[in-house]
Amino acid sequence: MHIIVFMKPVPTEINLPYSPRGTLLRDSSSWNVNPEDVCALEAALLLKDTNKNVKVTIITMSYQKGKALLYEGLAKGADHAIFIHDPLFSESDTRATAQILSKVLSGLNYDLIFCGYRSADAGTSSLPFRISEGLNLPILSNVTDLSCNQKNIYAISHVNYGYVETETTLPCVVSFHKDANHPRLPNMRLLSSVYDYPVETFTDKDLKLDITDMGWSGSALHVEEIFSPVLTKKGYIIDDTEKDAVDRLYIQLKQDHIL
Repeated sequence: MHIIVFMKPVPTEINLPYSPRGTLLRDSSSWNVNPEDVCALEAALLLKDTNKNVKVTIITMSYQKGKALLYEGLAKGADHAIFIHDPLFSESDTRATAQILSKVLSGLNYDLIFCGYRSADAGTSSLPFRISEGLNLPILSNVTDLSCNQKNIYAISHVNYGYVETETTLPCVVSFHKDANHPRLPNMRLLSSVYDYPVETFTDKDLKLDITDMGWSGSALHVEEIFSPVLTKKGYIIDDTEKDAVDRLYIQLKQDHIL
């Protein structure tokens, strides 16, 4: 069984640098692995722990410094690493990113594609669904626990304020909830040797994508404005009997055009 795991570098700062177009200048910020992608990697490694026939490949599409996160994944026990990097891929939104990742995946044999439910920077949760749609694969979303065999996968997914049990066939896409499991630390013995590992690299010369499928030109989402919300009104406290407080709150909400 071959499991692909997407790992995305996300910024760790509060005040993030942006380009004039409103896109994040990722190469100018410090980063960490997206927490939910770490949960996805741990789920793959847990399956590998109990089945010697499981192979785990980690993939990141990022700026040059982001390549380092692949070594962290290898030090945890991943078997192979793929780095997708090209200046033409910068400023890609989830649509363009899905096009690029799907092109890479089209040349690979896999049984499962793991990733986080959403990223800590954008948080749209749309990438797993775009990958699923682009590759015509079923998807299990926001998964907290799973088990699988060579043909089927069984999962428990977080839905609103409850959980739902689902089942589908392989291959499929699985996105993981932030509390899916407790990720392991890198193995120090592996960490001392992984930097000599030959990471496979893909650029646009390898993928030969159309310009409308990548970067700014391939992105459907363009940022109009970036600003910090300003609190214009203070809250209010209604000190009254229960019934009168409800009546006064209703009137106040009407006056504030909330209702």
